Amino acid sequence: MSFFSDHLKALDAEWQNTEAAESTGSTLPDGRYQAIIEKAQLLESKNEGRPYLGLYLTVNGGPQAGGHAFVNHFFEKDRLPYLKKDLKTLGFELDSLASLEKELPNMLGLVVDITVKTNVSQKDGKSYTNTYINRLAGATSSGQKVAAGAENSRVPF
Repeated sequence: MSFFSDHLKALDAEWQNTEAAESTGSTLPDGRYQAIIEKAQLLESKNEGRPYLGLYLTVNGGPQAGGHAFVNHFFEKDRLPYLKKDLKTLGFELDSLASLEKELPNMLGLVVDITVKTNVSQKDGKSYTNTYINRLAGATSSGQKVAAGAENSRVPF
């Protein structure tokens, strides 16, 4: 097993008992955008070696077209509800967190509505940009946008 498989498998019991959180690092100004998931990877943080899911998004329209946003979900017990919410929003209701790795290619090309928001930490006063996935808007095929609800098994509506 890989480093990620072992880590994800260790969280499986917690994963199965975790409820998805309620909806509530970007080059974009604060606002709402439609973006395409260009990359979905399991990564390790540079400083601490903490494993996480990294989603790399590109805005596909409007004045910020071509701009980038990032969604990072660290694999930690207190963060699982947010990961589960976003995976559910993308159409991935996993029975086992360990199966996430094989689903990554299926995330590529999904079109999502996102909100980018800059917050100031009360701990250190630094600004942090958060990207929130609001909803799945469709999928791309050969670069063509597909309307929500079109022939795509990952679109839940």
